[in-house]
Amino acid sequence: TADNVRIWFGFVRNMAADYDKPRMTPVKWVDGVASVLEMPENSIRDLPLWYGCMARGASLDGSIVYGTEWDNTDYGLIWWDATGKVAYAGEDVRRVHYDYVEDTEGNRLEVALVDGLVTTAQKTNSSGNGEWIACAFRTEKLNADKSANETQHYPAFFNTKTGKTTILYEYPDGQALAVTDDGIGFCTSPYSGGLDGFVYDAAKDEYLMNITTWVKDHF
Repeated sequence: TADNVRIWFGFVRNMAADYDKPRMTPVKWVDGVASVLEMPENSIRDLPLWYGCMARGASLDGSIVYGTEWDNTDYGLIWWDATGKVAYAGEDVRRVHYDYVEDTEGNRLEVALVDGLVTTAQKTNSSGNGEWIACAFRTEKLNADKSANETQHYPAFFNTKTGKTTILYEYPDGQALAVTDDGIGFCTSPYSGGLDGFVYDAAKDEYLMNITTWVKDHF
């Protein structure tokens, strides 16, 4: 936080071969004193959470923490409020659906797929006041031969005050990386590899301008 970095967030690893305990545990330190943060009971797919989760960052005022579950390829976006209560961000848009794959013997195995909010390791996702979290909305489906997941990402913003999610469906393959207190968000452009981007007003749900133009106008 801005107050002489009194508050830290992160995670600890369970390096022992003890799979009865989570491999990753989120932790909050205040003035050097650590406390374990609550973890969700289930994964973003509504399956038992076995690997654990990580605290990735926090708002500048320390009012919220955000992070991810971390089960194999999953990185569902979770957050903690000022009381330490944990929840998945974007419950208003999360959808678990099911398909099947066939094993080598032709047996049908059910697969849980999910459309929901995700993030990776950015430290800039939260607005300073903790009202907004910049992220991505990921959709999943099995490909034609049912051998692998196909995913699509869209820039998204989650409002912690209202519990509502804004998804930018018109910008596939992008993601939101940062957002201000009043909902001005900064996103990567589709297919740019992160080399170009745009500015979006999540509060008003409207495109503003190319990020290069924004920088020239404001700095």
